[in-house]
Amino acid sequence: MTDGLASRRSAAHAYMAIMSQRKTLESALEHTRGYREMEARDRAFARAILATTFRRHGQTLAVLSKLLAKPLEETPEPAVALLVTGATQLLWMDGAPHAVVSTTVALAEENKAAFGLKGLINAVLRKVDKEGRDLAARTAPRDNLPDWMARAWRKAYGPGALARMTNVLMDPPPLDITVKDPAEREKWAEALHADILPTGTLRRREIGDVTQLPGYRDGTWWVQDAAAAIPATLLGVKERDHVLDMCAAPGGKTLQLSAKLSSPPSDQRSIALHCHKSAAGCINRPKNYDKNRKVIEERETVQKTVFGKNPILKSKIMRNEEKT
Repeated sequence: MTDGLASRRSAAHAYMAIMSQRKTLESALEHTRGYREMEARDRAFARAILATTFRRHGQTLAVLSKLLAKPLEETPEPAVALLVTGATQLLWMDGAPHAVVSTTVALAEENKAAFGLKGLINAVLRKVDKEGRDLAARTAPRDNLPDWMARAWRKAYGPGALARMTNVLMDPPPLDITVKDPAEREKWAEALHADILPTGTLRRREIGDVTQLPGYRDGTWWVQDAAAAIPATLLGVKERDHVLDMCAAPGGKTLQLSAKLSSPPSDQRSIALHCHKSAAGCINRPKNYDKNRKVIEERETVQKTVFGKNPILKSKIMRNEEKT
């Protein structure tokens, strides 16, 4: 691993892309110049900085607001990105103070909009190192939720449950993996340093750079939340079945179902539809569609929590029905 300058640069640039362009974390990193050329450990460090920044975003902003003379909103965007990602490392990642401060100031010197504020960035981050942890202790994990969400959860579940849920959200999520061939689960569990869950899903405790994991480019496994892998398993698909997947986005269940069907691609009898509306009125059924089919349906009423995308399943698994 290098001195961390490139990782911190990528994290700051990706932060700006997410905040201004509403990109996802992965997309923002992938489109950050130089990210793909970094070593795997440097890419993992950049991702860890960015993920922690947003996981603790509300608390970090609360600390910075106590240490700045002017509102953060009045600070140029590049300087905000450096302050927030730098403070995140000091407060929540046990970053070495000298390394964090010196590299963040160096990054400010690279940017025209932040260059004139390098002294401010240096001073504020030093204050974060000295006073920030005490200030952070006065915040709560619920501060990282949008106000409307915190109010809704408090009303629905009560203050105690709200506190417990937000505490859970502060833990980095695991990486859940579905193996194409169930017979190879133990092999890939060992190769990926993963545990095998009772449902058959493989779980890594750390995400890291998924693209660098063994087997990723071969298609022998794919990333899929453990709860999302359950419906296709319960459906009991056999070779030469017809399958209508009405919730095929991003397609994890479709991959599961296809793997259970006939192996030659030309003979796989799988139909995938990305269906946003209710079942009635959004299905164009093929003329020769076999009524002896299996259907996975997830309507818009399916709710997904932010706890690792574990769905509160309201799916219907229908088999051998005459009506759609």
